[in-house]
Amino acid sequence: GDTVVAIIGVGGFLGMGENEVAIPVEKLILREDEVIVPGVTEERLESMPEFKEAEVQILDPGMRLAESIGLD
Repeated sequence: GDTVVAIIGVGGFLGMGENEVAIPVEKLILREDEVIVPGVTEERLESMPEFKEAEVQILDPGMRLAESIGLD
């Protein structure tokens, strides 16, 4: 089956040198303006393979997350 992922930026400084990585949404916790990946260190996130847009299907920007994973 398909996995719905969120693309998050890790590493870098002030947006420079940042890498984008894909994290399955079921592994994320959203708290106000923070995205938390429990049990995963910043070093682990920074060592993950960089996200490649050609490898995924981009969802409609207007689609709600719950709808995209079949909960709505």
